[in-house]
Amino acid sequence: MSFLYLLKDDMFDSKDRKKFFDFIIPVLPVINASNPYEKLKEILESSGKFDNFNRNFLQNLSLYIDDMHLLKNIFNEW
Repeated sequence: MSFLYLLKDDMFDSKDRKKFFDFIIPVLPVINASNPYEKLKEILESSGKFDNFNRNFLQNLSLYIDDMHLLKNIFNEW
């Protein structure tokens, strides 16, 4: 019997995580401080809406996006 647990990565210290789980499988896509603009750009390009926005505006907006769910919700609401 197998179980699948989905937890945020920051729940455990790295050594505690290895003691608790048999396997660690990263779930992507991940947004961190360095890539929200790229993820936002990917979503907008795939929908054909990227050219409607100013690049500086998107870069400034992406500073406040720290979660992929938030990014998708922003896009869906727009």
